[in-house]
This record gives sequence, structure tokens and C-alpha cells, in this order.
Amino acid sequence: MSVIVVAGFLVCVLGLIFVLVLLPLGERTIRYERLVRAERDRLWQALWPLGRSAGWSGGLHSVQGFRGGATITVSRRWRRGAPVRRKIALDDVVQGRRFSLRVVDDSAFGTSFWAHYRETVELVPEGDSVRVGISRTDRYRGVVLFAVRHFATWRRLLRLKLWAESKHCRRPGWSQSLGKLGLSGLSALIF
Repeated sequence: MSVIVVAGFLVCVLGLIFVLVLLPLGERTIRYERLVRAERDRLWQALWPLGRSAGWSGGLHSVQGFRGGATITVSRRWRRGAPVRRKIALDDVVQGRRFSLRVVDDSAFGTSFWAHYRETVELVPEGDSVRVGISRTDRYRGVVLFAVRHFATWRRLLRLKLWAESKHCRRPGWSQSLGKLGLSGLSALIF
């Protein structure tokens, strides 16, 4: 094998790693909307972190509110089996219509990971339905996190629609396993 082929392969692999993980994309906003046939209050109680149905998807273990924010304990476990805890600040709250949140502290990731993150949820009535909009703004480095957030936002709205219209939330079955398999394959290709 010639040195030129090996050098070319190495440059391609390093270039791919740069694009996937390091390429500065700047501040970007991901926005998805979905029309949901449900009462606005039901959707508000599900999306509002302090709502009665905030644990609709099974992702939350507990929520403790405080003035201007909340501490969320996520049902996933982190290092040594400790639960993931996030402290969030709630801004621009119009009860039943919209709110924004920022992550102030996180036990799994450092605060620098969330430094530029902002999520906004809006509920707009349209006849007997509600248009639910979720936008997530962050400063991205690399295409991978940007793509993962796109998929996660799209999937959250789809699951919310299924939950709100059928009164229950299906556990993610084969689609979650397929996603994990795809990410594992991508990781193996990168390394």
C-alpha cells in the first residue's frame, strides 16, 4: 500500500471526525411544530416542567419547583447509578401558552455544555386542535449533536401527539433500538 493512499485515507478520516464532532456551526435554532387534537390545558400540563402530567413520557423521575425554575431528576441513571439532576430556569412564561427554559446546572454534563442552550414551547389553539411548537437554540460544534437534537425534537412531538390523542404513551420499541444501533455503527465508523 502506498504512502499516498494511507495519507489520503488518514486525511479523509480526520476530516470526517472534524465535520461530525468539531466543525463550528454557530448558533442554530431547531424548530418543529405539530397539530395535536387535544385540549390546550392537557398539553400544557404535559409540557410545563411543573405540570401534573410532566412525567407523561416516562423520562422524569421527580420535579421540585422553586421561584423562577425547577430541579428535575431524570429517570435515566448516570455514573455509579446516580440519577441525573438538572436545575432549570423558566423565563417568558405565559400560563397555558408559552415558556422558555435554560439549563443552569446538570449533574451529568458541565455547565459549559448548556451555556447557550434555550428551549421554547408554544401552544396556539387552532379550532379543536392545538399547534404545539418546540424550538431549541444552541451553539453547535459538529453535525452529530445538531442531528441528534433534530431527531429528539421531532420524536418528542410525535410521542406527545400519540400520548395526547390516545391517552397513553407507548414505550419506544424497535425505533429506539434501531437508533441506538445506528449511532453505535456511526461511532464504530468514526473510530
